[in-house]
Amino acid sequence: MEQETQEQSLKEKIFETAHLEESSELARKYFDGCGLVIKYIPIFYYDKLSEFITAEINILLADESYHMVHRLTMNKKIKIDKEGVHLFTDGSYFDKRQAIDFWFKEKIRFCGWASGCNRIPYIKGFVKWCDYLKKLNAMEVKQEAMQYEARHSSQADFIS
Repeated sequence: MEQETQEQSLKEKIFETAHLEESSELARKYFDGCGLVIKYIPIFYYDKLSEFITAEINILLADESYHMVHRLTMNKKIKIDKEGVHLFTDGSYFDKRQAIDFWFKEKIRFCGWASGCNRIPYIKGFVKWCDYLKKLNAMEVKQEAMQYEARHSSQADFIS
């Protein structure tokens, strides 16, 4: 119960500061607190992250007071390489900018191009995705990943 209260408090702080750089460190702490490990998350869960971010982008774009980027979407391509997993975003004046990078040997990095309210959808979507994975249970995610790997032995589909 106390852990749930602490998690809720941290999540509220992340949402309150989503427009600030400090929210990145808080979001990484939230990910760790959910017991998640990058290498055990199959690629199809990163697609789900993109969906959560898209939902948050749609909320931002619906706000009539927002005028920074007139078109903002998640790029459909998710890049996986020996360094990590990389999600991209497209805007009215740019393509394939960093949305979120999951570096295997470093840490998770969030939309380095963005400041202020442009960061909000990525941070909020990420935290909601962490909650989604946590509800699945980290062990189930790992088991699904291992099953997925057995079915699809291609490195292009699974992160090892």
